[in-house]
Amino acid sequence: MTFESLFATIKEKLEGADVRGIRGHVALEFQVRGEAKGMFFVEITNGLLRIEPYNYHDRDVSFAAEADTYLEILHGELNPMIAFATGRVKVYGDMQKAMLALQLL
Repeated sequence: MTFESLFATIKEKLEGADVRGIRGHVALEFQVRGEAKGMFFVEITNGLLRIEPYNYHDRDVSFAAEADTYLEILHGELNPMIAFATGRVKVYGDMQKAMLALQLL
């Protein structure tokens, strides 16, 4: 799997997320480790969603995991809280805003 194919899969899934109820600004950076190494960000500003394949310097939260872990979470095969508790996903930054990411999945 390449980063490009992973990003396309994730973007397609997340673009349908209902973020209309999220007010203010939330910037989430996702670091992909391993074979599909890369970074992308999800930005929510007053209910509008933006997903781009770049790193985000002014992020609120950064997540780091293998591509397979992100896909398992995205497809409902792995609970994000279990992934965090078992160390499969590392989270850095504002934990309250990290919980908003769960609304996207």
